[in-house]
Amino acid sequence: MPLGVPVAMSADSQYAVDFLVKSSSGLLFGLASKFEWRQFALTGPTLTIVDTSVGKIMHTFNAADVTLRRKAPDSVVYALESRSRPSSRPLEVSSPSVSRVQKFQAALLAAAAASPPTADADLLTSLLGVAMDIVESHAAVPPSESVATSRVSVEQIQLHLAEMQSMYDLQSSCSNMEELYVHLLDLEAAYCHDPTVDSFCHTVHKLHPVQYAQHTQKRAGPTPILNHPIKSLFAKCPHANCSYTFHMTTAYNLHIKGDSMVCALCHRPVNRQVFKLASFIRQTPSFVMPCVLRNQPVTLVLDMPPMPPDGKLSSYMDEVRQRMRQLAPQGSRAGIQALTLQVRAALQSFFSPSNQLDLVQAMLRQLDFVNKVCPNLSYWATPLVLNAAIIRYHKFMHLVRVKGVTLVPTTDIDLVWHTHQSYNPHEYGKFCRQHMNGNVVDHNDMIGGGDLQVAYADTFILWSQVFNEPYSSHAPAYAAYKEGKAASNNPMYSKEATWRKHSRVPSHDCRFVGVNEAFPLHAVLPFATAVLPDPAAKQVVPHDVRVAVIGTPVMDGRVRLPYSHQNFLMGDGGLAAFVYFDMGGIMNCGCDFSVADSQTMDELKKQMAALEVSAQTEEIKLRALEAEAPRSEKFYITTAIHYTNGQPHMGHAYENVTSDVIARYHRTYGRDVFFLTGTDEHGQKIAQTAEAQGVTPIALCDKYSGIFQKLAKDLNMSNDHFIRTTSKQHIDFAQFIFGKAEANGDIYKGTYEGWYNVREETFVTENEAQLIDYKDPTTGTPLKKMQESSYFFRMSKYQERLIAHYHANPTFLQPETHRQSILKRLEEPLLDLSASRTTFRHGVPLPNDPDHVMYVWFDALSNYLSGIDGINYPNGALSKYWPASVHVIGKDITWFHCVIWPCILMSAGFPLPTRVFAHGFVNARDGTKMSKSIGNVVDPYDMIHKYGVDSFRYFLVRGAKYGSDMPFSEDEFFNIHNAELNDTLGNLVHRGLTLSVKYAHGHVPDVPAIPCFDVLALKTATEEVC
Repeated sequence: MPLGVPVAMSADSQYAVDFLVKSSSGLLFGLASKFEWRQFALTGPTLTIVDTSVGKIMHTFNAADVTLRRKAPDSVVYALESRSRPSSRPLEVSSPSVSRVQKFQAALLAAAAASPPTADADLLTSLLGVAMDIVESHAAVPPSESVATSRVSVEQIQLHLAEMQSMYDLQSSCSNMEELYVHLLDLEAAYCHDPTVDSFCHTVHKLHPVQYAQHTQKRAGPTPILNHPIKSLFAKCPHANCSYTFHMTTAYNLHIKGDSMVCALCHRPVNRQVFKLASFIRQTPSFVMPCVLRNQPVTLVLDMPPMPPDGKLSSYMDEVRQRMRQLAPQGSRAGIQALTLQVRAALQSFFSPSNQLDLVQAMLRQLDFVNKVCPNLSYWATPLVLNAAIIRYHKFMHLVRVKGVTLVPTTDIDLVWHTHQSYNPHEYGKFCRQHMNGNVVDHNDMIGGGDLQVAYADTFILWSQVFNEPYSSHAPAYAAYKEGKAASNNPMYSKEATWRKHSRVPSHDCRFVGVNEAFPLHAVLPFATAVLPDPAAKQVVPHDVRVAVIGTPVMDGRVRLPYSHQNFLMGDGGLAAFVYFDMGGIMNCGCDFSVADSQTMDELKKQMAALEVSAQTEEIKLRALEAEAPRSEKFYITTAIHYTNGQPHMGHAYENVTSDVIARYHRTYGRDVFFLTGTDEHGQKIAQTAEAQGVTPIALCDKYSGIFQKLAKDLNMSNDHFIRTTSKQHIDFAQFIFGKAEANGDIYKGTYEGWYNVREETFVTENEAQLIDYKDPTTGTPLKKMQESSYFFRMSKYQERLIAHYHANPTFLQPETHRQSILKRLEEPLLDLSASRTTFRHGVPLPNDPDHVMYVWFDALSNYLSGIDGINYPNGALSKYWPASVHVIGKDITWFHCVIWPCILMSAGFPLPTRVFAHGFVNARDGTKMSKSIGNVVDPYDMIHKYGVDSFRYFLVRGAKYGSDMPFSEDEFFNIHNAELNDTLGNLVHRGLTLSVKYAHGHVPDVPAIPCFDVLALKTATEEVC
């Protein structure tokens, strides 16, 4: 059987339907049974059961002899028995859909009685039968708990459909495309004026959730899209000092069709790129960057250039570079670098296609979806259909989460997706953060046709692999599937095996009715929306039409009514980027109305040639740098040290493992890595816990420090040193750095009176205490009112210097959200730090006053230097590693590491660490905090014992975007353990071993390998100023 040709029922079959049949095969030490898809085909009185993946007949029965009975009242498994073969073992047939079984039993009875085939039900009943099959199957056999469900409802989708219908009607009232364009411009202008207005433009903006969230957060200072209506942008010439006004037709051609022209007044070129550049110039007249030059504060101001006469971005960038060179002598190297990064980030962000959301063009693209759905509106508004669509949507989002590849929805899924995004963006964002690995899933409606075909093939196969059911009756193209897998290292036969098993389309009598089917117009009209033919349409009213239904791929443009006025408008406007199907397959793509910039093919070829030359030059630079790169570059990484008053939890394991992976990564590139972790063993909490347990504080610390050291070993960590803050090495250094601050005039004695958070071991100001209702925000424990003598660290002295460091070093604290949060807090006056305590004795005694012990954070933070012989910096054997390359910490302790610690280092005369990275929390699967009282705490040792340490490490690193919170789900861990490690990696290893045994006598052949080197670091070294 040739590949790429899905098996359907034979031409003489009267009825064909698919069921799962239990099969057994001898494996390992016994029989392994599983259910496989089989086609049940009735031809006259004969029932044939076929394995369509190989085209093999498995069983043949006389229909009159066959009975099908349910094995148990609530079971989805049936026994198929033959009266003529009473001794034969009955076949076990599985079907969660009762309707499918009932229809098959009726067909069996008709075949047994030699009755003619039952006439097909009316079209609407057949279409609704597809939805009933989905809903029944879902109710009988729900998907696993790992398939998350949202709060999107039938009523919400019906409201969204009503808005779509209003836009469908609006098109009917417009005589030409220009008139429709004016309506869309007015909608966009009204939305720019009032972003809260309830309109189609607002809805379409919400269909791009990432950009919508960014614009919502910046409501006080809108982006260009929300600041200037598009009709004002394209109304006049974008060149400076030119007042020429464009006619609406010209504006449409420039804006939508992508035409280029020469202004009749200033005689300069005008196109979409020029308008974009003009918008950037208007929004960013200058950049400001404070820095320190020769110990004096300096403010760098870069005034951006005006529009170049040729309107080209390249000419504009040449002038920006020239101005940067002229500005360079006025600032420090760090300040110029920070300013460069700021300018580059602004340019890349503004001109990135993903950030250039044109709401008028986006509305036009969405109208294409409207024009596919609304002719069949009564069908789509049916609750049964929408419930089935919601079920499929949740499965689709599960695939997006677990596979992380581009997937193509069907019309039903896309309709629910649009509703989920637009009805309540906050709920959609919350759903994504909790169930989509912490990432908001964006909706890309601008994917090219070829890419869509590849992605659709991937979606079709993945759906079958994960849910063991067909995705649609529209078969994927094998050529597209091969193209999508071209980069795979798997042998081709594995692709063919996957294709044969999972490219199956359902048989005729359990198909997605209406997919790839045309129906007589008179059969559709009783339930479809009446559409009057447009006299100007190029196509006459056809005899047969197609409509969008459950399972219709979104790129199927055949479901547009070619004779409708709506379709005529799109053609009249020159929007030829539609989806059409013919005998040759798919042409173009309806998901992207954007027209390419006005560049000839010769110009594109020249640009590609220039890019190739540039790439070759860059490759030569990289190879030269590779040869010159020092192999002994230092890299010092630390974790936060773990507090010794309780057992390790998932957060400790997450930080340890991710830090270890970073350390191993840099060792791979030949860097001289030093990796430090340890335990924090001083403070009031430890003293209180030890007293409650009837042991000494040092005994308690010995116990838990030993547990944390064992965890590091059991996690296969490669740390070079494990620091304990009760060690003499650490205590000596803590007293040393405190003495350095005192010698610098930054320590003074005073009295502290205020609120104290025992858990955090920190004082809280009155304003902060009021904000948290005088309770610990995490535990709810009341704050303590305290007054005591204290030595204070003059932290306020370093506020301005710290702020300047943040601006001069934009990557000092990552992710960026935490950096902005710290800078926001630093807008308020920085208070001096109470740096000693007298209410307990378990701590580092102050060298100048033994009655006081050092504040636990002043003590603990110094471990990053005490662990590498910091007392002898810069001449110590290990102190060469300072400053640290990165401190990896939890996001809840950024203030201590990114404000207190830098101020201590400035006072003591040490360089600041290069970077601090704050990772997110490991939460319960629903996104809530793990809590012993709730009972949702996961012990890392349980996971190690159940799945093995390597699988556990892999899941921790893979489970969430680094820096975001990680919702921990054992179901997801189980699936990834089986699919990606046991299956994918295990299969690769098994095949490699098999081939080495077969062809290399059991030895892995020697293969020359290119030495590893960090391409990103070397490439960065070659970048110009801009």
